[in-house]
Amino acid sequence: MEVTIGLSDLSDTERLARHLAQALDPGDIILLSGNLGTGKTAFTKALAQALGVPARRITSPSFGLLHHYPEAEIPLVHVDLYRMGHDADPGAIGLDEYLDNLHIVVIEWANYLMSGLKWTKQALTLHLDWIDQDRRQATLRTQEENWMQRIKGLMPVIHKNLTGNRKHDKRSGP
Repeated sequence: MEVTIGLSDLSDTERLARHLAQALDPGDIILLSGNLGTGKTAFTKALAQALGVPARRITSPSFGLLHHYPEAEIPLVHVDLYRMGHDADPGAIGLDEYLDNLHIVVIEWANYLMSGLKWTKQALTLHLDWIDQDRRQATLRTQEENWMQRIKGLMPVIHKNLTGNRKHDKRSGP
């Protein structure tokens, strides 16, 4: 399943994160990709806040690579693989410890992950991209039935509340 959602500005990206947070379960993994400045960190910060992490606590893990927020409603792990480069081994930063049914894991620069990791097939992939100088789009992809049902359930709310989505929503089947 693939759904593309238009985002008129950074506020839409943050609203998308807050809506998605409502549908998250322990054990969920979100793989974020997109060029610099497309909103990956802003998305993750909004998601963390929606899960109850105080805004002052949320920082980009660009240098620490992994931040753990145990105080979130569902404990959250935020990973940034940018500095690790291509073929990043998540085990090298201790991510394996959090790939359980207790945490939500969000990985920025997920396109840098080494290939062949079985758990990535269970994830929701979210790619952020520019449409033009001001607008972005988010493309959500999954092969998991559980994710498909949750995304379908969120689409009416997303369609209603994201201004950029009114012109750029495209859907394709599984």
